[in-house]
Amino acid sequence: MIAGFGSGAAFNLAIILFQKKAVSAVDTARLSGMSQSLGYLLGAVGPLVFGLIPSRVAVLLLAAVIAAILGVCGVITTTHRTIFPNETNE
Repeated sequence: MIAGFGSGAAFNLAIILFQKKAVSAVDTARLSGMSQSLGYLLGAVGPLVFGLIPSRVAVLLLAAVIAAILGVCGVITTTHRTIFPNETNE
């Protein structure tokens, strides 16, 4: 249940950040397309990788590492006004 709420919240936050971190609608579409392509690829491969790991402790450890990486990426993303270089917010 916690994992479900966490992944739902992370997805919603990602969608909001697409809009907040791009200046124009074109940039938002570019950012969204790139991010969602990678995200859905990882989402398709993730269950297979987790299923191949024999130890439950290793699975929980990997999930914690991925959550920490997601948190660091979120902090880095929020420190910059826009994602694309040489652009400013209007």
